[in-house]
Amino acid sequence: MALMETIRNLTNRDAADQRRVNEELRRLYAGFFERADRLEASAALAPSEATESDLKRLAADHRKAAEHLQTALVARDSSVPAVHPSNPQPTGHNHWARIVEDLEALQHGRDDIQQVSDAFLERNPDLERTFGALTRIIDDHVTRLRGEIARADPLALN
Repeated sequence: MALMETIRNLTNRDAADQRRVNEELRRLYAGFFERADRLEASAALAPSEATESDLKRLAADHRKAAEHLQTALVARDSSVPAVHPSNPQPTGHNHWARIVEDLEALQHGRDDIQQVSDAFLERNPDLERTFGALTRIIDDHVTRLRGEIARADPLALN
């Protein structure tokens, strides 16, 4: 009887672990859309058409990156959350400050992915490619946004 109880306990623990992993994947998925919405809001306030276009392209690329999480959720027979626009209101006093805030949000997202990866990858090696791809994508987005920051004027009144 002890063997059956041990098996049942392991099975229940594994199921709980998988639910927790799936919850974290859904949270990360939603985070990509929230950050993309932030970038779109900053794009709408950009001082030039070129900057607006660059930020919109970055937002679209960030939304597309969420497909990696969608694929992982589907492969794990988990639901993909419905995502609703978050309508963020940029708080920076000018374009430079707004995109610095966007950069900080991207960096926080990268840290989130790393924390989830550290917590769950050992028991879920099937997620290694997903986490690796997402980290590379966000690193690219951080580099692109740093380029925008370098071109922006921190003293502008816009």
